[in-house]
Amino acid sequence: MSPPLDQLARTPGALHALLLSADGGSLSSSDGIPAHTAERVAAALSSMQAASRHASALCSAKGSSWQQTWIQFGDRRLYLFAAGSHTYIAVAVTRDADMSLIADNTATALKQLRCLQRKWPHELDAPFFKPQRFPARRTANPRRST
Repeated sequence: MSPPLDQLARTPGALHALLLSADGGSLSSSDGIPAHTAERVAAALSSMQAASRHASALCSAKGSSWQQTWIQFGDRRLYLFAAGSHTYIAVAVTRDADMSLIADNTATALKQLRCLQRKWPHELDAPFFKPQRFPARRTANPRRST
């Protein structure tokens, strides 16, 4: 388990965090994820990243590198971000999570992981993760009178 990923998973609205390699291995995870689940999910997510990367052809995104994929499960979402060279970070969140805060805390966790981990420093050497600004959460529009 990893203190930076545990801290990320404690962000309001976050559920779990997982660091994985492009070959489908689980590198680290937040508390509460059994090792066999982390490995299974890492394998699935690396396949999804590859599929997403190849699907960029549909967007005519030549020359653009893959940055993120997200999946929605009812009121839960799973975000998969580029973390470094052949490394990705997944964050499971609730529907009401503040994604700007999640993105900022993801960047912080990755910086801490770069400093702490010795097993796979080459995989976190490239600063691919760039927190993005998510639009402010909009409330439901009141009925407009015409």
